[in-house]
Amino acid sequence: AVDPMMSADATVQRAFRFTKKIAQFYLECLNRNSIDDAGKDLVSSVHFSQVYSNAYWSPSLMQMVYGDGDGFILLDFTLSPEFIAHEVAHGLTHFTADLDYVDQAGALNESVSDVLGTMFVQWLFDQSCETAHWKIGPDIVGPTAKQLGWVCVRDLASPSASHSMTVQPQDYESYI
Repeated sequence: AVDPMMSADATVQRAFRFTKKIAQFYLECLNRNSIDDAGKDLVSSVHFSQVYSNAYWSPSLMQMVYGDGDGFILLDFTLSPEFIAHEVAHGLTHFTADLDYVDQAGALNESVSDVLGTMFVQWLFDQSCETAHWKIGPDIVGPTAKQLGWVCVRDLASPSASHSMTVQPQDYESYI
């Protein structure tokens, strides 16, 4: 196997480096040996498709997949450590709760991934709850999105804030 850190591709290096740290976070903080608790290799594909503005856990391939964004609204998803942790968390959910990715179960699946993504960043950068930014994807917000006033994909501290690309209900009473 080729060492990903020997690649000249910064996206490959970031995906590998952050995923390796996520495995360490799972072991140290969650007492889990990878997403299946049996040492499963964490595999990623990068540069998926052309102008692909998303990332996902593929249950059929059993791996994470990252797009490079469009360069305007969203940038390379591996620029965001919380997004990498978010996608790995979908793998964890697959092996534990196996929530269907529809309706309320899908929303819970997304929320768990967001929470684990932000927990990972807090652990990685030794942040307290008070010093953490609680945002998902601020590092992948492109220049056009910034011009529109967006600073993140989601904001866990203020889910209904207009500076988020995907505004969420502030609480369950606001859910329609």
